[in-house]
Amino acid sequence: MPIPHRTERLADTLLKEAASLILFEAQDERIKRITLTRATLTKDLRLLRLYYSAGDDQIREEIEEGLKESRGFIRRGLAQRVKLRYVPEVEFFFDETDELRRKAEELFERIK
Repeated sequence: MPIPHRTERLADTLLKEAASLILFEAQDERIKRITLTRATLTKDLRLLRLYYSAGDDQIREEIEEGLKESRGFIRRGLAQRVKLRYVPEVEFFFDETDELRRKAEELFERIK
């Protein structure tokens, strides 16, 4: 079943607002190193999944810890910026798309 357009638009809005919160208002330097790549929202609008990428894999655990600690801050910030009856819970996931693309490119180079 396709995702309704309202859900997609709301997920995009929440992604932009969360990125703005992280970039401009977050005090934790660990989470300022990430780029939010995409967002998905459940049908009932109760859970927001934010996917991120980070340039350096060595500090990934440190970034994950910072994101875990800042979930409440981001949810409160979203509640202030986006007027919703219920503000969704926020979860962060590492976006492996870039890593998979890099591995595929390496394989294609080997084939040449």
